[in-house]
Amino acid sequence: MKPLYLTLPEACELLRCSLSKVYKMTMKKTIPFYKVGGKLYFKESELIDFIEGKIQSNLKKDDFDDFDLLSPFNIAA
Repeated sequence: MKPLYLTLPEACELLRCSLSKVYKMTMKKTIPFYKVGGKLYFKESELIDFIEGKIQSNLKKDDFDDFDLLSPFNIAA
């Protein structure tokens, strides 16, 4: 069974960005997250919705500029 919540490293893998980038997005509240006992957790479905542009709350143009997904085609093999 798949866990309901992703850890920070798992969210970074899904979003294909660094830990610092995910921390910045949580500080700006541009991505949905949950904080429990000082740890960050993410729902995979909410992150996918964010990537697909379905979640627009609290977003400004600058927030999109900060969100730079890596294309799988740009990764050196």
